[in-house]
Amino acid sequence: MKTIQLKDFLGFSYLSDVLMSKDGSHAAYLRHQCDAEADGYVSQLWLTSLADAGNQICSGAKKPVFAWESGETLLYGFPEKGQTPFKRHYAASGLTAPAFTVPLEARSLEPVGGGKYLVSAKTVLNPEDYQDDDCVIVTELPTQSNGTGYISGTRASLFLYDSLSGETTQITPPLFDVMQFSLCAQQGKIVISGQSYEGKRVIKGGVSVYDLESGSFTQVVEPGTYRITYVSMLGSRVIFAGTLGLYNTIMENPHFYLLDLETGAVEDLAYPDLYIGGLTVGSDCRYGGGIHCKAAGESVFFTSAKIGDSHLFELSASGETRQVTKPSGSVDCFDTANGRCVMVAMRDMGLEELYVLNAATGEERALTDFNGAYTRTHEVVRPKPLFFQNDEGSTVSGWVMEPLGYDPKKHYPAILDIHGGPKGTYGEVYYHEMQIWAQAGYFVFFCNPRGSDGHGDAYSRIMGLNGTKDYDDIMHFTDLVLKQYPQIDQGRVGVTGGSYGGYMTNWIVGHTDRFRCAATQRSIGDWIVHEYNCDTGYWVTSENFPPNAIVSAKAAWDDSPAKYAIKCKTPLLFIHSDQDTRCTLPEAMAAYASAVRAGATVRMCLFHGENHELSRSGKPLNRVKRLEEITAWMDRYLKEGQA
Repeated sequence: MKTIQLKDFLGFSYLSDVLMSKDGSHAAYLRHQCDAEADGYVSQLWLTSLADAGNQICSGAKKPVFAWESGETLLYGFPEKGQTPFKRHYAASGLTAPAFTVPLEARSLEPVGGGKYLVSAKTVLNPEDYQDDDCVIVTELPTQSNGTGYISGTRASLFLYDSLSGETTQITPPLFDVMQFSLCAQQGKIVISGQSYEGKRVIKGGVSVYDLESGSFTQVVEPGTYRITYVSMLGSRVIFAGTLGLYNTIMENPHFYLLDLETGAVEDLAYPDLYIGGLTVGSDCRYGGGIHCKAAGESVFFTSAKIGDSHLFELSASGETRQVTKPSGSVDCFDTANGRCVMVAMRDMGLEELYVLNAATGEERALTDFNGAYTRTHEVVRPKPLFFQNDEGSTVSGWVMEPLGYDPKKHYPAILDIHGGPKGTYGEVYYHEMQIWAQAGYFVFFCNPRGSDGHGDAYSRIMGLNGTKDYDDIMHFTDLVLKQYPQIDQGRVGVTGGSYGGYMTNWIVGHTDRFRCAATQRSIGDWIVHEYNCDTGYWVTSENFPPNAIVSAKAAWDDSPAKYAIKCKTPLLFIHSDQDTRCTLPEAMAAYASAVRAGATVRMCLFHGENHELSRSGKPLNRVKRLEEITAWMDRYLKEGQA
């Protein structure tokens, strides 16, 4: 068996955006691979009949937009400046021919019948504000989006494109910003969540319905009541998932509601106490997205974390919820049609593959084996569960990875890894950086402290308690690991984490010097800066990470790691990106400056042109550099005979 090497991820395949034909006979999906020479990614569109991996249809440096017209006819196109030329691929013959050109840079496309297609695309309210390469006019909140750039004065809009006449008609109002939508062809409707706004987008959106026959656009739920994460039709009624915002609104697990279009009555159908919105078990071996919630027949299927796994669940029209998938790991995205289901999943400590799922029995069958040869021939270290009861009597899930070739008679260094969110989740899936450290002779341990997903709403309710209960759980877990494994040298333990995990890393080094070194990544350092600079600051930070700086700047500063970094004695490595608008550079600089002033050994590795997603979808060579920096820092302070 081979040992895992740092650059091995450059050869991995990442799968996403699986989409089934309406009759359930075929599936299309994207396969992404690193292109180290070009320092980018190649995205390939693949098609399968659900019998095998299928065949590649096209490939390019950009992700194609694709949609099924029928059981064996697939449309795909690559957006260009101001237009998207589509081709039509015939699965039976393998032939491809030009289809039509949509005069929009399409984000998605779906057939509605009669040669018409539903298209989503960005619109610019005042194009003159974006014509100057040296100046962008900003007048609204939100102003920007991580990885996208400035979005002030833009809207996500829906259009109907008539391929016979070439006409394009916008069906959402000019000021309307679409958050989610579902084409419900059987009912002849498009269900849309979002709102019209000028100046500031409200936190809680509404629900509207577009009738394909009459062309009417009707608001059926006014903005201001629910934070909505999914909308569709279930029979003759609208179904939507949303929260009332009784506490940390974006972190709450939603209820499913049914809306009667005739009476306007809203029924609280179910509260599964599961998050719906695309979160999965953390891994650095994904690229792209896909479907996370979909109404099909008399049910709604959705993915959600549960303890240390991500599963597919089914909600019936009567409000009953059942777990469909059985194996541990992660369901990353899925699609279902005509009683059949296909999903992208990570199984048995392996990388992503495509699976056919029998939703009735939970039985799975792998369709692809793109990454199987790698995991079968390499020494993959399996995490061992180590759960415990915290001071509130809640069960905290945690895991320990023993170093490769572990000898109980020897002593080893260790690394504590903290996930982001805080409503993220760790579990038993392949995580490349953790594998690298275990291969290099480290114990690696990680847990899901209070605030994490997959343990229910009560457990994730950390609002206003950041750096308290989560910190207690992490420290308790660290103590437990060190007690369970006396082979760990307590003087050679490091800590790292990204995003909210970076916040916790910053918080830890300002409150204890028990760790020999630390690496903080894309971190939160100053809640005041975060609220006013983060791309989601005013509608996430202000509600979910109080104290609100507007209400009390002092209280926000008191909860900021930068305040306590002046006490830092721990050698501290900063990993940050100058285009990160989720956890902005000034936040990291606040903690950096305090740690330097404290006299700690500090190093910052700042990546130009990267954003918050550096470790997951940044340029391949920058991803290599990042992991090399963190590993070298740990080696410097934790390996015997060194600093």
